[in-house]
Amino acid sequence: MAVALKQSPEITQEYSTFRRTAAVAAVLLAAAALRCFRLGTTSLWLDETFRVSLARMNAHDFLRGVLHPYGANSVAYHLVLRFWLVLGSRETVLRSLSVMFGLAAIVALYRLGAELFDQKTGWMAAALAAGNALLIRYSQETCAYTLAALLAVLSALYLFRALQRGRRADWAGYVLASVVMLYCHVLTILVVMAQAAPVFLLPRQNWSHRGAFSLAMVAAAFAPLAWCIAFAPPRPSFWLAVPGLHELAGYVADVGGPDGALLGLLLIVSALAGLVYALRERFTLESQGWRYLFLFSWALLPPALLFALSHWQPLFLTRYVLGSIPALLLLTAAVIRRFHHRWIQTLCLSVLLLLSLRSSVLYLQHRSDFQNTDDWRHATAYLVQQAHDGDTIVFLYPYERFPFNYYRERFAPAEVPARVFPAGSDEAVLDNPYPSVDDAYAAATAAGSERVWLVTEYLPNSKLIQLQEALARRFQDPQAQHFGFIRVLLFTPPGPKNDASQPSVVK
Repeated sequence: MAVALKQSPEITQEYSTFRRTAAVAAVLLAAAALRCFRLGTTSLWLDETFRVSLARMNAHDFLRGVLHPYGANSVAYHLVLRFWLVLGSRETVLRSLSVMFGLAAIVALYRLGAELFDQKTGWMAAALAAGNALLIRYSQETCAYTLAALLAVLSALYLFRALQRGRRADWAGYVLASVVMLYCHVLTILVVMAQAAPVFLLPRQNWSHRGAFSLAMVAAAFAPLAWCIAFAPPRPSFWLAVPGLHELAGYVADVGGPDGALLGLLLIVSALAGLVYALRERFTLESQGWRYLFLFSWALLPPALLFALSHWQPLFLTRYVLGSIPALLLLTAAVIRRFHHRWIQTLCLSVLLLLSLRSSVLYLQHRSDFQNTDDWRHATAYLVQQAHDGDTIVFLYPYERFPFNYYRERFAPAEVPARVFPAGSDEAVLDNPYPSVDDAYAAATAAGSERVWLVTEYLPNSKLIQLQEALARRFQDPQAQHFGFIRVLLFTPPGPKNDASQPSVVK
């Protein structure tokens, strides 16, 4: 007669731990594959090369740069990148730092989901984050946004632990994660506010004097950054407008990724369902109602506040509130887990993952299209090959020299014979990044020049049109070359056209 053998609790526990570890490892492996795919294919764009240029400055100029309003906004990331540059300055090496932060954010999100709800909820949130095209995109850029998203998850994790246990170490972890996040991007203050708001709905004993003191420390640490940014010279925002319904729809689509309006809408609807669940329960730390409200506030309050703020100063960009996306994904996973039948949970998660994968594939395909990028790599190679002594290379906005200088060093270690205008060091750009353009400015660009190369990555605006018209009075109609979104206009003296050759492809 067969005898059924019952497994010991220790063996069952080990098997369960192994399955959880294997499931998280599979998610991380898939996430790494998506984030490393064609990592160095495209050229660095303007913002990426600005950060690299700042991080590569000598100690004195770096300190001066990060104390400047334009450098202070991401000073924490610039410090990390400065040490990372020891490994090299090629595109793949630079962007792999963000890949690491993106993978770390997935692990932290799994841990947060497990502590707020259960381990399966954490795994589902991690799976959604692994395939989210928006998170993949910023894990493939040399930028502070992925680090800010990681710190947003860590600040939430430490805040929840501190509320549960009241330990000084947890409150310290919350303060540290929040402050470093603020020094990755000033607008992450909206995430701090959104995470803190539901805390005041809890009974006083949950947060007491330590919680109030911790929030006061975060506010005090933010004050110097806020002061610095508040008195920064105004930045032109011709690429941004006061947001309306169209921009809100764009935000929903961005959350889902390329052609991801349906996915974004499903995530927003899930968040609203989470709010409904929250309002049906009492707000105590032990109840799931407060946890749903906490995630809802963190997920949707920052974009709502940014939308309102943008009616005073246009700032409504999805990447500025990237730190809210992990909360949206975790809240969606928690809502799915409320379904009693496992097959419904599996179906809902599968639909979301398939939509996420589709958007990610579209994004990765789009990424390899050089016509839809700021292709500074090929634009710089073209200028290095074609410009000669007596020419002037003009950048409408001085900080556009950052990507030019980055790639010029690779293609032409010696100085380019052409004059570069405006002249001056990279650190001098921070003092006057948006010069006024008038006839005197145009005369200075053309002074003593046989030919003028005008380089810009922006769509025609009043400054560009004014400069083109002024140059056209001294030279004949320009010849244009396009490198993705980069436009290179060659102004030559009146007479027979001096045709520049077509750009060569630089690997």
